[in-house]
Amino acid sequence: MIDADGIPTASVDALQVYDSALMALRAMFDHIDDQKAAADVLARACDDQGPAASLVATTALLALVPIIGDLARRHKAATGSEANVVDVIFGREG
Repeated sequence: MIDADGIPTASVDALQVYDSALMALRAMFDHIDDQKAAADVLARACDDQGPAASLVATTALLALVPIIGDLARRHKAATGSEANVVDVIFGREG
């Protein structure tokens, strides 16, 4: 978002980027049972953000980190698993 002379060509509103990322994730979660469709929905929702698409996509992926960690901890608690959270996430609780 900087031209050849180093002058900003657009401003980025961090809250708008974050809100757009969350909306993209919500759209993805509507299709979570079909991984290909979910990925496609996420990519399209991010692409709709124009020049900020890569920033929105990166923010969306970073926003998934605490969600995945929370789900893994809940799974551990529900099953009584002794595995660490990373092993739960990758299905290596055995």
